[in-house]
Formats: sequence, C-alpha cells, structure tokens
Amino acid sequence: MKNLIFTFALILALTSGSAFAQSGNLDSRVANTTREMSAQLGLNESEYIKLKALNRERFSKAAQITSMYSNDVAMREMKLNELQNSFETELRAFLNPKQLESYAAYKESNASFTAFSDEEKK
Repeated sequence: MKNLIFTFALILALTSGSAFAQSGNLDSRVANTTREMSAQLGLNESEYIKLKALNRERFSKAAQITSMYSNDVAMREMKLNELQNSFETELRAFLNPKQLESYAAYKESNASFTAFSDEEKK
C-alpha cells in the first residue's frame, strides 16, 4: 500500500513538474511574441493586453492541436490554419489601418509567425 501511494505521488509530482515547465515556456513565448508584435505594430496598453490574451490562446490551442493530431499531419495543418485565421480575425477587430499595414509587413518578415514553431508541429 505504501508503494502504491509513493508511486502515485511520484507520478503526480513528475506530471505537475512537466506541466509547470510547459506553462513557464508558454508564458515566455507569449510575452516575447507579444512584446515584439507590439513594438512593430505600435500598440497602446489596451491593445497590448488584448494581443497578449490572443497570443496566449493561440499558443495554448496550437499545443493542444499538435498533441491531439500528432499522427494526422493533414488534419493538424488544417486545424492550425483555422486557428491562425481565427487569430487574425480577432486581431484585425482592434487594429487601426496603419497597424494593419504594419501587421502585414510583420507577417512577411516573420514567416515562422504564421507557420508556428517547429516545436508545435512535432
């Protein structure tokens, strides 16, 4: 019985540690991407906060999609494209015309932005 409890506690600790590490990585990626985009687009504080929430949702959902469809490349690509389109629709809702132009230039200069990182595709 003690071994069972110990094993369960060990599994729980390892799982929690892994989830925490991924969460820290997610937070870092969200902050870095949001900071970079904000500088390029000239966002104010309110827009920055909205963008950060959108990026958090986008990265989180991309990780879920990648995990869920790890064996189905076509479906994964389709879902990631849908996610990107949804992100852009929500982003365009609060950007002004000048920021939209800056966003188009940002996308062109950052091909990895729309393709998601290799980490998420694996």
